[in-house]
Amino acid sequence: MEQEQTTLLKDYPIQEKGAYFCALATMASADGHASDEELEFLDMMGEAAELPENLRQEVEQVAKNPSQVSLQKCLDTLKSSPLRFSLITDIISFAKSDGQYTQEEQQRIEEMATYLGVDHKQYSLLEQYVEKAGEAQQQGVDPTSQSFLNKNGFGDMFKNAGISPQMVKGMLGILAPIVIAKMMGGRRSKRYGGGMMGGLLGGLLGGGMMGRRSGGMGSMASILSGLNGRKGYSSMGSGGLGGLLGGILGGGKRRGGW
Repeated sequence: MEQEQTTLLKDYPIQEKGAYFCALATMASADGHASDEELEFLDMMGEAAELPENLRQEVEQVAKNPSQVSLQKCLDTLKSSPLRFSLITDIISFAKSDGQYTQEEQQRIEEMATYLGVDHKQYSLLEQYVEKAGEAQQQGVDPTSQSFLNKNGFGDMFKNAGISPQMVKGMLGILAPIVIAKMMGGRRSKRYGGGMMGGLLGGLLGGGMMGRRSGGMGSMASILSGLNGRKGYSSMGSGGLGGLLGGILGGGKRRGGW
């Protein structure tokens, strides 16, 4: 699969990169524990995105203890960024990774999309893209390439729906395995037992990469229900986070909502 991009989230401001990784790091510990494999993978992605080492360390701390930072602040940082479309696309991809994309999962993701300012038309288009992108990857086609977007009409559809086509360059679930495989020079990481296939959390939580979690993305429902304060992370955000992420996202307790 051809892939010219070698830097994840290239050309995005450090604040938006930090917020994006913060949101994903929070989800990495959705079951209450971020494994060594998940932490290593997040770190490798951070390196591929050229995050400073201190910020990568802070992302790791968020994965270990998500109460340090407010997911709401992460999402607020992304509200005006094309990365909001990338994030929703990634989460849809993660939720579908185990073949069980439930109505509850869809409802929760749509709620997050609404919070980020992604309307129903845009959301439906992102779902279509995830479906086609999955088929393309199975055939060895790069779903972020301009030729794929043009062939399937997504370039025009994205523009007509008010979605920047640039957002496909922010989808970690699709780009990370490709870029990291390049970083490793074809070497296999013994921790991953066979390669970098599948999406970020879709592979890890869905068992596609590690084969260790029978629950798969069933935990996605608990992640998403927790995002709107029902359980899980309803009290997340107290205390704030020191260092760069603290400066980017701020501290303080959350006030309802996410």
